[in-house]
Amino acid sequence: MRRLRDVRAGRERGAVAVLIAILLGSGVLLTCGALVVDVGGGYAERAQLQNGADGAALAAADACAVGANTCTGSTDASSAAGWFADANANDGTSAVTAVCGHDANGRLQACPTGTQVSGCASAAPAAGSNYAEVHTRTRTTSGSGFLPPAFGRAVLGSHYPGMQEDACARAEWGPPVPDPDLGALGITVSRSEWLGAVGEDCTESTAPQYSQAQTLNFHDPSTSDSTTCGLSGSGGAGADSSGAFGLTEPSPTNGCLTQFTVNAQSGDTSYGVVTGRQPGTFGSCLSGQLKPDIDGHQPVFLPIYDDRLPIANGTKGEYALWRIAAFVITGYCWGGDLYPSALTTSCPSSTDSIFGYFTQAVMPTGTIGSGKDAGAYVVQLVN
Repeated sequence: MRRLRDVRAGRERGAVAVLIAILLGSGVLLTCGALVVDVGGGYAERAQLQNGADGAALAAADACAVGANTCTGSTDASSAAGWFADANANDGTSAVTAVCGHDANGRLQACPTGTQVSGCASAAPAAGSNYAEVHTRTRTTSGSGFLPPAFGRAVLGSHYPGMQEDACARAEWGPPVPDPDLGALGITVSRSEWLGAVGEDCTESTAPQYSQAQTLNFHDPSTSDSTTCGLSGSGGAGADSSGAFGLTEPSPTNGCLTQFTVNAQSGDTSYGVVTGRQPGTFGSCLSGQLKPDIDGHQPVFLPIYDDRLPIANGTKGEYALWRIAAFVITGYCWGGDLYPSALTTSCPSSTDSIFGYFTQAVMPTGTIGSGKDAGAYVVQLVN
């Protein structure tokens, strides 16, 4: 039998080659290829800028959270925002065009309105919220604000400057939301003790004065504080629960930390006190787990209570959480063991005591809550 063949196949051979030749001759493929290369470079640049803006916004918020002296709107490469923006660029350089936002000390300027920048397209945080916003933009090692037009200029002409990318990030800070795993130490002091230590009265009408040397005693339950602020209870206002020595029920995962209980319906947070827990048990925390923080003058976090609930059956009671405070321990006298401090070189009395000062510090984890703070903050990125 004679094999039939498709005569159309012969007629269409070479059609693809002709089409490619036409596209190449007209520059369509070269133009598309050039744009693909340049646009791909733009996407990579934007990702680097966004990472830099995120890190810079967190750094700026960290600095503003801990006080006016470290809060700055500087866009210089030597600033915290500039350093993080540069560190996230593959070529080691990018431009910070704005560091703005809102802080209680008025160090940050208001951010420009009406701009739609990647990362900050949504509305700014609610009025009164503390936040830092950082804008970054393309900058090359030659100082140009445009990415090198690798192929685009060859096709589109010398008027094509290259691509310029922008990014933006916001970071907010505020007091922590009470959480069972907040990471606060297993000791506590009263609201009135904290107010007295930072030079505040019950109305909190003035700014707290941090960094003043303090001795915190854990402490005779019959002794009340000089400033009661409405606290009441057996043993005097501001006194520790009887038999508890200012120690709290430990977290099941870390015996040096406090175990919190959050009421899902009311939102109230409390933490237990175990009256049978001996003061010496926290001494092992001071000489062990907390020693690097003490030697390095790193802040730790203390729960502050504003109410003491009755002790049930003489064995267990509760404190109501007021706020979380930041404290730098410089030394202690606990269970007869003296770890001298530059602030104090001898035990002040027969009670267990820690030496140091209240300060402002950012907690490593947590979620931002509402209301006033006691020097402990959470910083997080927001849209």
